[in-house]
Amino acid sequence: MNINKVEIEFNSLDFKFDFEEWADLYKADPDKFERRRLMWNELIVQSAPEAYQRRLSGLLFQINMEKMRSKNALDSCIRLSELMWNSFNKLKFELSEFTQQQRISKHPDSKEKNKNIDCSLKSAHILDFPFTHKPH
Repeated sequence: MNINKVEIEFNSLDFKFDFEEWADLYKADPDKFERRRLMWNELIVQSAPEAYQRRLSGLLFQINMEKMRSKNALDSCIRLSELMWNSFNKLKFELSEFTQQQRISKHPDSKEKNKNIDCSLKSAHILDFPFTHKPH
């Protein structure tokens, strides 16, 4: 497929993702699905602000390497899920550290008292997301 044609198709889709279309493509032609996935990923990186492109390319590289190392689709899913959760846990840790520093900096006179206090969140409000699955 010509890259210019893909760009036109991609731009006309305006980054809209149709799960059913992708699922049908995977069932019909897994190789074509993979080529399309790679092209879309590249186009998304190229359309991102330049400051983020290097990081996004690095993430794509990690994802593609995990997929290559995988024995099968389930192994790939598990590896990518672990990658995602590791990244999420790093973000959670950094946010917790930041929050703790913010709390301490608001009360400089109580720094010594707060030194050994765990300021991480003990509970959270769970947001309810509407079910968006399209019936067949």
